[in-house]
Amino acid sequence: MPRVLLAVALLAASAASAREDPTFRTGTGRISIMGGWHYTPNDYFLQRAAEKLVPVKPNRGGPHALGTFAYAASDSIEVAIDLFASSDNHDVPERADLVMVHYGALLGARVFWALGSLTPNVGFGIGPSLVYVGGLNAPSAERVITSYAACAGLTWQVSDTLAATVDLRWLLARGYVPAVGSGINAGGGFASIGLTWIFPPDPDRAGAVR
Repeated sequence: MPRVLLAVALLAASAASAREDPTFRTGTGRISIMGGWHYTPNDYFLQRAAEKLVPVKPNRGGPHALGTFAYAASDSIEVAIDLFASSDNHDVPERADLVMVHYGALLGARVFWALGSLTPNVGFGIGPSLVYVGGLNAPSAERVITSYAACAGLTWQVSDTLAATVDLRWLLARGYVPAVGSGINAGGGFASIGLTWIFPPDPDRAGAVR
């Protein structure tokens, strides 16, 4: 195990030193398209459903898609708009499955560090989203809410205009299930991986700003 960790550390160091002049700097734009898996813990809702004699089974998460449009306002801060969509499905014996779909947009900011080819970042986001809940042989419900997210990511440049991106985030959001008379967690932990297209700043404008 120590040898594996050492090899990973050396690989990361060589990747970081491979690009002395990082592309991520003031004026850089990027578009990231990612997909992955999320897990939404719902212990409170499952307990309330059991009390109502609705045997909702826990799920193991579901797929999601994430798109990020970001602009570096400085050499260490970027503003971003995240568009996301996720789905969850709970098995319910003798009833229609409980289906939840959550989608929306987040406006936020991130602090990033350009370490050669590697660019880690941390940040937050807030914005409107819609939670749709259907199934249980009952009328469906839609709820517009405000979602909050804390995120961390890592971008690894493979060229001046293309990079691989990993994104981890925790999302706070709640929907409502009329058949149970209870709120339901629509957030949770999200893990995403995908590609980033980089749009370097105009050299003339960058020189004027500097």
